[in-house]
Amino acid sequence: MGSVFRSNGVRYTDRSLAHHRSPGTESGLRRQPMDGTARFRADATFCPRTGRSGTGTSFASYNYPTRYLRHYDHSVYTASDGGSNAWDSGTSWSDDVSWAVSPPWAP
Repeated sequence: MGSVFRSNGVRYTDRSLAHHRSPGTESGLRRQPMDGTARFRADATFCPRTGRSGTGTSFASYNYPTRYLRHYDHSVYTASDGGSNAWDSGTSWSDDVSWAVSPPWAP
């Protein structure tokens, strides 16, 4: 699984799912317009890995490789295993960062 990906919308082709992570800021995912910067491209790029739970696929942040897309409290964050934020909790972390990838519902 050495590839990387960026998620663009069908309706909003100029936008990607991206996180913005810097000291003291939240690391939730948001649909954001591409601003052309290297920082944005890195924030919107994720690397598929073998699921941390042993099944599925986990997606590591390109620019923060110890942080993975995590479903937590009805939102998606980039989360580490046991960091200082609530969404970094080690409880269910490996299950919450492992995703079942399936074909898209629409082309």
